[in-house]
Amino acid sequence: MNPATICPLSHPPELNVLTAAACNELSALHDFYRPLRRQALHFDAERQLYLVAAPALLRQALEHPDLGVRPPDQPLPSTLDGRHFGLVYSQWLRMREDPARAGERRALEQALASLSLECVQDQVRLQARQGLAQGWDAWQWSSLPASLAALLGLPMGSALAQGQLRQQLQSLALALRPDAGKRELDAADAACEALCQGLGSQGPAPLWRALQVQPLNAAAQALGLLWQSHEAGAALLGQALLAGPGSDTELLRHAQCPGAIQHTRRWALRACELSGTALARGAALLLILASEVPEDGAGLAFGHGRHQCPGQELALTLARGALREAAIARTEGRAPPLAPTASGHHALAHARVPRLGCPTELQT
Repeated sequence: MNPATICPLSHPPELNVLTAAACNELSALHDFYRPLRRQALHFDAERQLYLVAAPALLRQALEHPDLGVRPPDQPLPSTLDGRHFGLVYSQWLRMREDPARAGERRALEQALASLSLECVQDQVRLQARQGLAQGWDAWQWSSLPASLAALLGLPMGSALAQGQLRQQLQSLALALRPDAGKRELDAADAACEALCQGLGSQGPAPLWRALQVQPLNAAAQALGLLWQSHEAGAALLGQALLAGPGSDTELLRHAQCPGAIQHTRRWALRACELSGTALARGAALLLILASEVPEDGAGLAFGHGRHQCPGQELALTLARGALREAAIARTEGRAPPLAPTASGHHALAHARVPRLGCPTELQT
């Protein structure tokens, strides 16, 4: 499948905080971020938001009890009101601040911890191999979400099934864009319904069974995990593959520098203060997570505080497995015939995803 059908490439306009993730030149990206990291809390008048980039200030913001992941009184984008996808989206732990969330997060963590390492490794080996048979872009975009999907009992036994999953997750992504229209929203509803109906329908489905015994909405959290593996997984695998062989520590560094996820957002849920600056209720903040100098471990690549990614260890295990399978396939001559290259980055606001392919593929 052509990667452009998953996430179209476009060259960003003049570099700014909302286009930096798609910058093709890493040195230019670092030059852009460097002065921001030296600043105190800074208000961007053009975009009407506060920029948070200094490492210590980032952690304060991510830990702040009065800074939430959605604007106050707006639990989901208005375009998703009354839609199936909107109902599911509103239940994702990633998008909530309600009192029940902490207990449900612990339940999700228990479900993830119950997975056997052997089961996870077997599944990613199969899904990565299946993706490689289709090309580097399919491997990049399918290895993590397809492995999770199989653990959730979704049919993932063919290239067609992997391609369908990629399209379904892309439908969700398009529906979350500010310019989403009826066609995109209807497609997201259809994708959401199909994914929910398929959960647990094939194989042992260990993750789906583990979620079902926990006190949470299993279907909503299953789709939340799939969604989080989509763009972030493609970013991590693409960057790591292009960087060449490396240790587990180096894989963590790829997640942080140049960064799979470049930034995240927060809003003041009530009038509060951050680093001595008064924030009005509803004030928007953009938190720059990517770091020029890798920190120990993954730094802030997987977040920090109460919204830190609960699936970090699973994501890294899957990424290691997918990279290992790619290396074996190249040694055995099963990989796509030409070495992977990048011809820029997908035009996403927050994730830095190399547009992966082979030289001959990128000319077509």
